[in-house]
Amino acid sequence: MDNLSQTSTNSKSPLIELLLFLATAFGFMTLFSFLGMAVIYYFFGITTFDFSNPEDILPAKILQFFNALGLFVIPPVFFYQVIKKENISWQFSGNIKFELLLLSVALIYVIMPSVEWLAEINKMLPLPESWQPLLKQMEQQTIQATKAMLHMTSTADFLFSVLIIGVLPALGEEMFFRGVLQCIFIRWTKNIWAGVLITAFLFSVLHMEFSGLLPRLVLGVVLGLLYAWSGNLWYSVLVHFLNNTSVVVYIYIKQINVENLEDLEMMNSVSPFAGIVSLAVASGLLYYFYRKTQLLRK
Repeated sequence: MDNLSQTSTNSKSPLIELLLFLATAFGFMTLFSFLGMAVIYYFFGITTFDFSNPEDILPAKILQFFNALGLFVIPPVFFYQVIKKENISWQFSGNIKFELLLLSVALIYVIMPSVEWLAEINKMLPLPESWQPLLKQMEQQTIQATKAMLHMTSTADFLFSVLIIGVLPALGEEMFFRGVLQCIFIRWTKNIWAGVLITAFLFSVLHMEFSGLLPRLVLGVVLGLLYAWSGNLWYSVLVHFLNNTSVVVYIYIKQINVENLEDLEMMNSVSPFAGIVSLAVASGLLYYFYRKTQLLRK
């Protein structure tokens, strides 16, 4: 079943639903950010973070946990259960097909070289000079926060990082972007591709990291199509989880110093040929996924 038909008969207009959902997200984001800061102040006695200070890493991770819950996990659930009066579980309904799971796993690892290649192209995109200081500052803040989330000195650190980098974003962001926004934009435009592209663009932009705009846009399209074609959010959640968690596992197993992440990115440089081949093969797998979903509906 596609997202065009996955709406209740008494649904509000797409614009009203969008405004209600954004208001819900803002409200819970504010509430959980406040709760997170209150917890951190109570247990650690701090209100600001210095990511270069190892003692501030755990509080920063705890705040990230609260922020992920408040912005991405709770709002979609509240939106469906309270505002739309629907059970959000329909987004995860339907039998999980093992072949589609395998295709999803293969897809994310096949597409990784093209994602790296697109990241290199992204760096060459021209920017207005007036934007550069702000974007550079935002990118530095994102890098420092990412390093803090990837700082792991024990198994407990590793598991907590998997939770806040892999589990919560995969589940929460997929419900937020694909489960709510994509459904709204597909209804609004009456076109699956338009809804997927608009949502993927917002997914990329709202991560507030210009250096990852293109690769995250492509990933957003892939995630959106997996959900739109299958009607089951678990496939995009799995791909999102593997994409995020692979980095955490690699850094932990290799005991990589997170302060050298920029050097690691340079080592992972991908040739244009490899990037194009990766993108072509991934497109083939995506098309095969689409064909399989169509056959399963018959």
